[in-house]
Amino acid sequence: MTIESVAIAAGDRSTDARLLRAAIGLTLGLLALRLLVIGQFGLFFDEAYYWLWSTQPAAGYFDHPPVVAFAIRLGTILFGETEFGVRFFGAVSLVGIVALIYAITRTLTDSPRVAAWAAIFANLTTISALTIVSVPDQAQILFWLAAMLAVAKLARGGDPRWWLLAGAMFGLSVLSKYAAFFLAAGVFLWLIAVPLIRASLRGPWPYLGAALGLLVLAPNLAWNASHGWASFVVQSQQNALDTAIPLSIAGYLALIPLVASPPIFVLAAIGLVRTLRAPWRRDPVAALLVLLPLPLLLYLLFHAARDEVEFHWLSPVAFWSCILAARVLAAPLTRVVAVMRVIAVGLGIAVTVLIYFLIAQRFIAMPPAIDLGARFSGWREFTERVDALRIETGADYIIGNRYYYPGYFRFYLDDPPPVFHLHNPDVDGTFGVWSRWADFPAADPGLADSTAIFIGKEGRGVAYYASLYFDEVEFLGRVERPTGRDTVDIEFAYAVRNPKPFTAPLFNGWQETGD
Repeated sequence: MTIESVAIAAGDRSTDARLLRAAIGLTLGLLALRLLVIGQFGLFFDEAYYWLWSTQPAAGYFDHPPVVAFAIRLGTILFGETEFGVRFFGAVSLVGIVALIYAITRTLTDSPRVAAWAAIFANLTTISALTIVSVPDQAQILFWLAAMLAVAKLARGGDPRWWLLAGAMFGLSVLSKYAAFFLAAGVFLWLIAVPLIRASLRGPWPYLGAALGLLVLAPNLAWNASHGWASFVVQSQQNALDTAIPLSIAGYLALIPLVASPPIFVLAAIGLVRTLRAPWRRDPVAALLVLLPLPLLLYLLFHAARDEVEFHWLSPVAFWSCILAARVLAAPLTRVVAVMRVIAVGLGIAVTVLIYFLIAQRFIAMPPAIDLGARFSGWREFTERVDALRIETGADYIIGNRYYYPGYFRFYLDDPPPVFHLHNPDVDGTFGVWSRWADFPAADPGLADSTAIFIGKEGRGVAYYASLYFDEVEFLGRVERPTGRDTVDIEFAYAVRNPKPFTAPLFNGWQETGD
């Protein structure tokens, strides 16, 4: 080895070390920023819903598996019933996600430089910025990537016992969100499509891994079996499209680069094209990179033709794209790649800081179109105003026509009255379906003889549904929720009495359901 080659190798190691330090510094710096922000704004709709789940631990819930509730429960045990406690593990999860992206990339490429870039990109996807809100996707991705680390070891010829870890982690990923089934399907597609990997089917380990995954999932399957398969029924439902199918599909395709961030998406697309130009099916690593997200992407395309695709559903694709994007940096850089790398870092940091500012700040009046904090704001004031109206009216309990009301009232009121959700007529064709709260106690039948406050959005038919559930409906007025410095959201309140038979599930079957 010449003196020049030794110097080059030392320079490479020095660059690799600097990149790793940059990745660690960026990860810890953004974690500190998230921890500063997560307690500064109110709960989002779904967070209030999941927090209420966390007060009643169960193996399953109406429309999701239980891990998000367990994570919130642990956070609130550590930090109290606060927004910080609700969001703590979601915010911290990104550190684990980034570490796993680094480990997977290092395993697949043997390059510490590429792995460091993958970790940097994983911090800077658009969806990474949204880990300040607690949703099931964070745990799903964390456990899925843990499974993928085991699969990466297998792709590089590792011990077949890695299938056991892969199976267990996939089971936990599905316990976090059912969409993980499609990620497991991607591994199965890779398993049967790549001849070198397909040979492992002749041994016991893939089957033992699958059995272990089902064992992890068994409590949730048992819960669903005893609750009419509620979670799977709800997840299979579709809403009517608000637009033409081609526009809906175009909207879904446009989400993919936005969730990842456009420059990371461009780099990932370059990496995918380069991979496809080679005989990728003969290479377990290349085939894994190509095939893994395919079932999820195809399912979401199918879903887009029937219903809206939510931004965060593409989170696994966004994080997987970081590995494809980083692999491009292993080759000599073209001008486009060099420019995209710089833009990805600058844009990622700027977008993250901007999102946190727009969500958390309340001192600058903003147009509704860019006021990201509007949905998080004013819930404490709103619940206090409704409860004051309840006391003034002499009502004994509150009913909301949206799923998140019980969570908000119970979270923000110091001494909440009984609060229930009573609006979900599409689940089984009847009104007053109580199965959304299948493991929660029903209302005291004695409340059926008292007055309630029925609260909700007029545009969502609060008066219509109130009259479906109760014989006496009296309009009380509008209740304002302050959403910004100079803006409010309007809810409508009614006093309701004399429940109709449709409300029987709410009151624990206090009367027979009518025809």
